[in-house]
Amino acid sequence: MKIRLSRKLRQMANALLIVMVLGGILCVSVMYYLALIQQQNTLSVRSQSWNIAIAISEAGIEEGLQALNSTGTPTSADGWSFDGTSYWRTNSLGDNWYTVSINKGLREIISRAYVTLPALAANTPSTFFAVAAVSANSVAANPTIISRAVRVRYAQNGLFLAAMVAKHQIDLKGNGIL
Repeated sequence: MKIRLSRKLRQMANALLIVMVLGGILCVSVMYYLALIQQQNTLSVRSQSWNIAIAISEAGIEEGLQALNSTGTPTSADGWSFDGTSYWRTNSLGDNWYTVSINKGLREIISRAYVTLPALAANTPSTFFAVAAVSANSVAANPTIISRAVRVRYAQNGLFLAAMVAKHQIDLKGNGIL
């Protein structure tokens, strides 16, 4: 026995099939768009954390320069430790922290900042487009912390001894300028 469908039922089945295909295409498009927005938001938060890390490492550089300018050699009374080759200190700023080390033999200050990522950026998938720097320490294994370092080479007794130097007298009145 053959079942014969009327022309009207065949057209309704075609319309249902077309609506289902178009609905599936729209669902895939919306899912792709939402994934794209999530990736953009995550990368924006990571970028902001990366920029915060440079400000925190600059705070460590400032602390190292202040220790060199005030006493010439960092002291343990100010919270500095000496490990045989360099002086170092760790300071925290809320959830973030930095470690600054001064190597007087090489005349350099290294400040490494550690920034804790917000929850939005911490739950990133395992695939990522680029890796900045990977080390074997425990912070590199922790995906919720970003680390960034700045190295400054310094020299004591610069070219100029003072802001203005003269043999005899400096006259700032504007009279008798030679």
